[in-house]
Amino acid sequence: MNCTEAITAMGKLIDLTGQRFGRLTVVGRSFVRKGQLFWTCRCDCGNICDVQGSSLRGGRTSSCGCLHDEMACERLRVNDYYRHGESGVTDAKLYRVWVNMKQRCYNPKSPEYHNYGERGISVCHEWVNDFTTFMHWAEENGYRQGLSIERIDNNANYSPENCRWATSRDQSNNQRKTVFLTYNGETKPLSFLAEEHGLTRELVKHRLMRGWTIERALTEPVHSKTKSSRES
Repeated sequence: MNCTEAITAMGKLIDLTGQRFGRLTVVGRSFVRKGQLFWTCRCDCGNICDVQGSSLRGGRTSSCGCLHDEMACERLRVNDYYRHGESGVTDAKLYRVWVNMKQRCYNPKSPEYHNYGERGISVCHEWVNDFTTFMHWAEENGYRQGLSIERIDNNANYSPENCRWATSRDQSNNQRKTVFLTYNGETKPLSFLAEEHGLTRELVKHRLMRGWTIERALTEPVHSKTKSSRES
């Protein structure tokens, strides 16, 4: 009895030939062992291996073994970076940034999950399982102690094109609750515009709440104490 006859006798044959599972592309049927059909696969690295069909379909096997070896080496490198940093100085913060970023997006028990994962925010595939790629992007894009990762568009995901390193002040000005105003064709946080015009955020906000135009709220000089109480 050949492979096809054996597996067909136990149930309907699912032909996996030509399908791709991770790094493996199925070349054809191989043999049956204890009622399980194995398939011959070609790995992206060039190796040929035989894999049980259920392991392929269940996602338990996605390479000839090269992926496991690469991940083991990666873990050693990540752990070394976590302990010592590339310059020999302890720098655990970047690793914690990476871990916390994923926690916010994928761990429902994270206190910040409702603002991230629950809203559909995720981490791009380049970063989610690869700290080294994230580390290289960080170092090439201005990472240094004291800065935090920030999404430029708060409704978009963590990705190279939507992230930058920012100070605490920058972060606070990019929160969803931050008020933005458009003046002279430029849109900026209210606090930035107020500061540029020598006013306090509270005064400008108060003027706008009283129905002033943006231009008047930003350009009218501060009145004396007697007059300011009658600003209208």
